[in-house]
Amino acid sequence: MASEDCGEMSGEDMCEYLREKGLEKWADAFKGNPEKSVIKLRELNDGVLAEMGIDQPEDRQKILDSILKIWPSAPKVFNDPIHGSMELHPLLVKIIDTPQFQRLRYIKQLGAGYLVYPGASHNRFEHSIGVGYLAGELVKALKEKQPELGINDRDILCVQIAGYAMTW
Repeated sequence: MASEDCGEMSGEDMCEYLREKGLEKWADAFKGNPEKSVIKLRELNDGVLAEMGIDQPEDRQKILDSILKIWPSAPKVFNDPIHGSMELHPLLVKIIDTPQFQRLRYIKQLGAGYLVYPGASHNRFEHSIGVGYLAGELVKALKEKQPELGINDRDILCVQIAGYAMTW
């Protein structure tokens, strides 16, 4: 079925899932479509379903509502003054929302340096999010430039988690 790690499902699995949910009349839209051999659930929206030939808005809504049960969490966007907008996987958001991670908001990254340099108010929370983000960007670049390494989305997620954990 759905890969919870990266929010993907094969076209065949999507057909099977829709049939199980009583939505079989749209299952064939996913089957045999080479562009949809792997469906990224978070990218599936009303426009994509309309392009696939599912004309009625209420039909598209039924499919999207059903898919939300598989992939309930959307990536969250964090805005950072250095890195800009960072889209984080739902698992990373769950880690960030833990009390252990949240306590990092109150620990200064630069100690008492902010007393001398008022702009140096960086904390461990911000630092950890930045490290996890940059670690993920590094592995994404490796994946793109060295496909022979066989890096997948799960590997990227694991490196991001490690980046967060190494800064605690």
